[in-house]
Parts: sequence; structure tokens; C-alpha cells
Amino acid sequence: MDENVAANTVVGTVSVSDLNTTDSLTFSLLNDADGRYSIDSASGEISVLDPTQFDFESASSHILQVQVSDGTLTDVQDYTVSVNDVNEAPTASDQTLDLDGNTSYTFVSEDFGFSDPEDDALHSVTLK
Repeated sequence: MDENVAANTVVGTVSVSDLNTTDSLTFSLLNDADGRYSIDSASGEISVLDPTQFDFESASSHILQVQVSDGTLTDVQDYTVSVNDVNEAPTASDQTLDLDGNTSYTFVSEDFGFSDPEDDALHSVTLK
């Protein structure tokens, strides 16, 4: 799954087989990776609950613990969701430089308040 996904993005659906086909199955998350995920109790569909926590730089994988019950018996299974790194655009903040008009000045990247979520090196700046 790519980082920076939208809320309610479907991660997957838990697949279960029960020998008693008349049983109604109920799904729940015993571990929702600190509120990152939710599960539909009837279908077992897992989706993103809190997209603000879906950041590769913070956690490259999450462990979910799913429980399924037929009303009498239960089973629990752990699942690992891997988070893919997405190259995010660098950002810049407004900066003001006071320069003497009669001298030369060589700009450096710090003058522009640039930051990059992946800490990639800034290769060039274009002034227009």
C-alpha cells in the first residue's frame, strides 16, 4: 500500500472458510495499528481509518490482528501491511533576505526554507 492514502481506501478483505455454512461470521480488529485501520464486521473488508498515520518515514509496515467469530468459535490471525514509500514533493517556506545591492551573494538552499520528507538532496533552484 502506498503511503499518503485517502481515508476509507480498501486495504483488502479477510478470507475465511467455515465448515458450517449456515453460521454468520463477525469480524473485528484486536489490533488496529494504533487506529490506522477499520474492518467491516460483516464482510471482513479492511480499510484505512486514519490516513494521517500512513507515512512510510514513520512506519514502513503495520501489524493487524483480525478476529473472526461464528458466535461459538473464534479464530485470530495476524496480518502485516507493508507501506510503500512515495516520492513526495519538497516544500518551501517564505523567506526574506536583506541584501546590500552593491555586493554579490550566492544563494544556498537554506535561504529558501526547503525541506523534503525523504531527505533527498536539493539539486537546483530556479528563480523567476
